[in-house]
Amino acid sequence: MLTTNLDHFLERAFVGTWQPQARATGDIAQRRGYILKLHGTLLDRATWVLTRDDYDRAIYADPKLQSAFSALFHACPLLFVGYGLADDDFDQLLVRVRALAGDQPPRYFALAASETITPHRRTRIEKAGVQLVGYDNADGTPREVVRILRSLTSER
Repeated sequence: MLTTNLDHFLERAFVGTWQPQARATGDIAQRRGYILKLHGTLLDRATWVLTRDDYDRAIYADPKLQSAFSALFHACPLLFVGYGLADDDFDQLLVRVRALAGDQPPRYFALAASETITPHRRTRIEKAGVQLVGYDNADGTPREVVRILRSLTSER
């Protein structure tokens, strides 16, 4: 699972069964059941990615992350959580997904609040090989996201 969230929401949702990773490791594509926190974690300020410069440094200047991304995008089904569908960094990620996937995009999924999924966004995102999984967020709470994530751990 890939996320840009700094908080510990996903760790709590998975009740400690999926381990958080604030940095990519060389063997990350061989691992199972982890949360790769692309923008860092609250516990380690040095990992935070908050500005465009931070993002560019984290994504483009780290050879470990570049090779991990390539391995992940070629070998693993991925679930994106915590991305806003209109976020610039999600658009950048889609560019990378399209470039790495070629003609046969692997299975990628993104959780998104149903009300944010317009037909145009769905088409653009799904052309990159990312299947949108909408959830009800009418009351503004993450209840439905927690339910979906916990169902993933029970299937594992």
